Amino acid sequence: MGIFKNLEAEMVRGDLKNEDLAEELEITPHTVRRKLNGEIGVAIDEARKIQKRVNRAVKADFTIDYLFAK
Repeated sequence: MGIFKNLEAEMVRGDLKNEDLAEELEITPHTVRRKLNGEIGVAIDEARKIQKRVNRAVKADFTIDYLFAK
């Protein structure tokens, strides 16, 4: 379970997997998992890409602050 509960909930709602974010970020699913668990940081450009991908999936306009709230 990750530290970004809102992001996790919206990923479920949008049927997004770590693999989907990995493809968007051009990194491995393992690295995505480590980022979402707080083991390594999420760069602002990565957060923006994740935000756009999640918003497309759930047809919403969530902010980075909302998605990455701890």
